[in-house]
Order: sequence, then structure tokens, then C-alpha cells
Amino acid sequence: MVKQDSLLTKIAFLGISFVLTSAYAINGALPQMTEALHISSTEAQVLATTPSITVTIFVLLSSFIAAKLGDKNTIILGVTLVGIAGMIPFFTDSYVIILASRTVLGAGFGIFNSLAVSMIAVMYNGKTRSSMLGYRAAAEQVGQAVINIVSRIVVSVWLARNIFGIPNCISDFVLVH
Repeated sequence: MVKQDSLLTKIAFLGISFVLTSAYAINGALPQMTEALHISSTEAQVLATTPSITVTIFVLLSSFIAAKLGDKNTIILGVTLVGIAGMIPFFTDSYVIILASRTVLGAGFGIFNSLAVSMIAVMYNGKTRSSMLGYRAAAEQVGQAVINIVSRIVVSVWLARNIFGIPNCISDFVLVH
């Protein structure tokens, strides 16, 4: 049984929220990506918006997945998909492969997105629940800011295509440690 009041458990919940918006960190690097991948701006926009579509679909499916796998295994599945899909663009320049990885990335985020809130509501009560929900919302916004800043810095000194994987590598590091 997980000790819900342990600092590690609380950090794990906040870590999930910290990375929820990392898929959108590429938006500032779209011009560089069009050059690096030799794609049109429309194709770059498709790469940027694809995770949003699959997040929406998998948020709706996540309760069914959680009913089959359980909450913990569903979160593990989502984090695993995000970790793998987030790393793929580091190793390829193929638009189709990157698009597929962005699709899987969105699915991973969608799978654990709703659980980030509902698990807090299930595991905590009263003031602790209110505090954790507030911290969760703050962690999501701070995560978005931090990952966007780091992504912009890295894209300015590294190949533009690697921006696809950077937010997810950062988030994987945060979640594992």
C-alpha cells in the first residue's frame, strides 16, 4: 500500500502534472523545424497539434483503460508511452516517424491526464486535498514555463529537430528521480 502522506507520493503526483503540457513546448521552434526537417509550415503545425487530438481521445478512453488495468498501471502505461514517444525524434529525421511518435505522445498524456486530478481526490481529504489540487495546478503551469524555457535554450544551440524529444527527456528525468 502506498503511503499517501509520504513526500515521494506527493512529488510523484506533482511530477505528472509538471510534464502534462510538455508536448506543446515545440511551438516556439516551428520555423527551425520546417528548415531542419525540410517540411512545410502546415506539416510543422500538424506535428504541433497532433498530440492535442490524441490527448482528447485518450482522456475519454482513460477511464476504460483504468478499469481494465487499474489506476497505477494506467499511469505507468501513460508515462511509458510518453517516455518512448518523446525519445524517438532524437533518432530520426523522418516526418512520418516523428508524426507517429507525436501521436503516441498525445495518447500517453491523455491516458494519465485525468488521473492526475482524480487520484489526488481519491487519496487525499480536506485541507491536504485542497492543497494538493492547488499545487497540482501550479506544477502544471510551472512545468510548462520551465520546459518551454529549457526547450528554447536548447533549440538555439542544438539541432531544431531535437526539440521534439527534449521536453519529454526532461519530464522522464523528473519522473524517474
